[in-house]
Amino acid sequence: MVELPMDRNNVDVNRTGLGGDTSLHSAAARGGHEAVGERSVDWGGVNVDSKGVQGNTPSSDAARDGHRKAVEILLERRVDLNAKKSQSTAALFRVSVHGDYEVVKLLLQRSSNADHRDTNGRTPLPHAAGNGHEEIVRSFCGEKRYRC
Repeated sequence: MVELPMDRNNVDVNRTGLGGDTSLHSAAARGGHEAVGERSVDWGGVNVDSKGVQGNTPSSDAARDGHRKAVEILLERRVDLNAKKSQSTAALFRVSVHGDYEVVKLLLQRSSNADHRDTNGRTPLPHAAGNGHEEIVRSFCGEKRYRC
């Protein structure tokens, strides 16, 4: 692999690729927490809540794929955990479907809105249950806002 030096003064860090995502989306989705930190801090001007074509944000991409360290870095950058194009693209919805318990716990501790509803009126809880994620269901049921 060849690494080319970049002049950060001439790079649009929020530019999207053919798929509609920024380099921060790509780094977050792949769990490249070092790259997430670099792109969100060192480069400056990065929109950490940018939305991809599907409405996904870097934090929802990292959460979906269970990349806890990348999620933690983005949380330090004060991302909007509830940012979305539609309810089902918010970080807590995506991780509830895909099933990473540790990331769900982290998001709930950081006040991700577990009461948001998708277009069918469902919260993240039935998404987790429908995908067989028992530990996540128990974590939601441990929240006082749910009756299970």
